[in-house]
Amino acid sequence: MLQRISGIVLRTVKYKDTSFIADIYTDIAGRTSFLVSTSRSRKSPVKPVLFQPLTLIELEADLRLNTSIHRIKEAKSCYPFVTLPYDPYKSTIALFLAEFLNRIIHEEIENKPLFSYLYHSII
Repeated sequence: MLQRISGIVLRTVKYKDTSFIADIYTDIAGRTSFLVSTSRSRKSPVKPVLFQPLTLIELEADLRLNTSIHRIKEAKSCYPFVTLPYDPYKSTIALFLAEFLNRIIHEEIENKPLFSYLYHSII
């Protein structure tokens, strides 16, 4: 079933030539893994640049109970950063924080206070 989800990108791992697996901490499902198919066309509903570490995204995904890797149908940025991608100092800190959160957060259940705290701290 397709659901609208807000999330924080923790890391991405290249899977094949045209896809990758993204670990995202979401408001509804906790930490989940998504298979993201990317195409090189301009009109693609999922842009690979949205999946940089600590990016705040809103996505439409097919969440199923029996699977461990879900599919993303559409993704867009919730809060576009102005200086983070272009400042080496800030991007280094963001990479460190994303790796730290990736190691610490293992829960796959809903935790709205933690998600809200992380979301507002990143902004």
